[in-house]
Amino acid sequence: METDFLFEPPQYNKKMLYHIYNSNLALLQKINSGQKLSESDLKDIEQLPSTMMICYLNGFENAKQILIDAKQFLKQHQNPEVYLAFKETMRVLRKMKYNTNEN
Repeated sequence: METDFLFEPPQYNKKMLYHIYNSNLALLQKINSGQKLSESDLKDIEQLPSTMMICYLNGFENAKQILIDAKQFLKQHQNPEVYLAFKETMRVLRKMKYNTNEN
């Protein structure tokens, strides 16, 4: 059986991706140090799984592991949609891994 990706991962401007990646790292560092999160930080957390996946698909190899390491916080977050987004992101990354290993 032959499998093909239905789409190519979107390619973004590297400068913009570095900014997104670094802001996600700063957000996770805030969380780990127990700092109070601002309203914009709470909105950024909702996008964290998908933005880290985009970073990973664009060559930021550590992004996947950083996301996995953040699982416990995302699971305990007050908004259940955050953990759901994490699970969906990990499901996509696992499926991509299995499909690329078959070829």
